[in-house]
Amino acid sequence: MILWLAIPALSALLAASPAPGGLPAAPAAEPKSSRAQVTYARDVAPILFKSCVSCHRPGNIAPVSLLTYEDARRNADLMADVTRIRFMPPWHADSHGEFANERKLTPEEIETIREWAVSGTAEGDKKDLPKLPEFPEGWQLGTPDCVLKPAQAYTVPAEGPDEYRYYVLPTNFGSDRWLSAIEYRPGNMRVTHHIIAFADSSGAARRRSDRAGGAAYAESGDGIGFIPTAVLGGWAPGNLPEALPPGVGLLLPKGADIVLQVHYHKDGKPEQDLPSIGLHFCSSAVDKRLRILPLFAPIDIPPGDPDYVAHAIPYLAFDDMTVIDVMPHMHYLGKEMTIRARLPDGTVRQLIHVPRWDFNWQTTYRYKSFVKLPAGSLLGMNAHFDNSKDNPKNPNSPPREVKFGEATTDEMCLGFLWFTYDRESLTQGKSVADLTDTLTDAARKLGDFLDSIRKSLNFDFD
Repeated sequence: MILWLAIPALSALLAASPAPGGLPAAPAAEPKSSRAQVTYARDVAPILFKSCVSCHRPGNIAPVSLLTYEDARRNADLMADVTRIRFMPPWHADSHGEFANERKLTPEEIETIREWAVSGTAEGDKKDLPKLPEFPEGWQLGTPDCVLKPAQAYTVPAEGPDEYRYYVLPTNFGSDRWLSAIEYRPGNMRVTHHIIAFADSSGAARRRSDRAGGAAYAESGDGIGFIPTAVLGGWAPGNLPEALPPGVGLLLPKGADIVLQVHYHKDGKPEQDLPSIGLHFCSSAVDKRLRILPLFAPIDIPPGDPDYVAHAIPYLAFDDMTVIDVMPHMHYLGKEMTIRARLPDGTVRQLIHVPRWDFNWQTTYRYKSFVKLPAGSLLGMNAHFDNSKDNPKNPNSPPREVKFGEATTDEMCLGFLWFTYDRESLTQGKSVADLTDTLTDAARKLGDFLDSIRKSLNFDFD
């Protein structure tokens, strides 16, 4: 299921073409033949330690380790191939230094790996070897302030359609909490497609869980089955945790349950899963509340269409805002996405362009300099999908009509923006209620009204 599991088989395939599958080859770098022989210790190890071994080490998500000289020597040709076409390191945005978490290699670094591979993979002088990076054990952001996990694991059946299961994690906090980060730990990445976290102050999700004996429950029909107090973020393959900037916090209302929606994609044998999350509380005063804006594009992709284009419903910023992160989301038919903002003066600002979408690496992109969007900016998104038989990732054979849906064989077209309002200053008592807050509050009041009717009639709307 995870594409990087196929990396060991890629060398023979990739050698046939400078840019197989339409992937762009790396820009040419100046040859280094005039310099001393490229060695692992002096030239290659610094590249691997900086950009590769955070994943390519024992016990982590990558299938091969690159932590030692012997590891690198055995995989030298493969490294040269996958870096040449920019398959690795996994970075899919068309960006030029504007993202703080950018993983791209420079053309010079790619050429260094290639030259080392073809020149005999010399080890070099061990005195030139840089210090091995230190990596946190367990939680990537350090020890959380609070760890939550379900009371019991769920057994994912061997076969059948995708499943959505909901785990209810009571917090029992007596006051609002501001979060600087939530770190998600899937219990079993072999079958976990994604995790999305919601805050629920209504108790509706807990009642569903109670009826299931406290186990992860399934929701019939589309939707999550309750009106969330807030969306708290989530996890998808390739998504790494990152703390919010100082002074910015994600609000977790007091007493709210955290509900994890876990999407399971079965792998042919029974699997156990017990996800957990780590909450990191803000250590300093919170001046701005983080909000999450979803851009949504309706889709109805005809069978055989190799370039279906979807356009998002535009969003008009009613107040000055600052965008911190951006995250595109599609499934296997997705091939390209662009999110732009048209400013009031007519200037068009590209927020993200992913020219070669990869479902297996869904990155949340953190801007190096946060993006200021004035009131009146119009946010838009368009995406391209390939629903043809020539798309090797197409999960439907033969191709069928594909609409918006939650299964991997369906599609989605979403773009998420993590942002704050500029004129909000909670430390000075200045709060901003946006349209999303207003609609959520109205929906919550409607839910409370229906709940009161349910109690009076002794009828369970849940």
